[in-house]
Amino acid sequence: MRTSNRDLRALAKKKTIDRHAFVPFLLEVITNRIGANANRLYQAELGVGLAEWRVLSSLALEPGSSVVELSDLSSIDAGAISRVVFSMSAAGFISHEVDTTDRRRRKLVLTKRGLNLHDEMLKIALEEEDRLLRNLNTEERRHFVTTLQKLFGRIKDRPKRSALAAAAPDD
Repeated sequence: MRTSNRDLRALAKKKTIDRHAFVPFLLEVITNRIGANANRLYQAELGVGLAEWRVLSSLALEPGSSVVELSDLSSIDAGAISRVVFSMSAAGFISHEVDTTDRRRRKLVLTKRGLNLHDEMLKIALEEEDRLLRNLNTEERRHFVTTLQKLFGRIKDRPKRSALAAAAPDD
């Protein structure tokens, strides 16, 4: 028996998602657009990008962090963080000290120049956040942030699906 085009379309429709309601899709697209726009804006205004902003903001919050700690804080690969730290150190935005308790560890701190750049980027970031959320009233903003924090609290690195299947008990 041959399947008609109409049957195939109906089957395909059942196996697709509504991109206007599927939360992972919406979050991914929104995040990508925000990041791309921020990167272009930071590059145009300050000559640095989003990766540098993540390092600057992480070090402003957690001075003395290592590359691995910055990677954990920013959810960026440690190798990429290391390259950003190297270029920012060469540009005079970051300095490092050897940890007295573990001489293999480098504690990273913002220099005065790095703090100044952070402050300029923070101003832009807050203006952009306000522009993004301008259509929400105070209560909607509070609810939105609370909801995002709940989702953030549930996100963990998950094993690959094959690892999940291997761990599932046999039926």
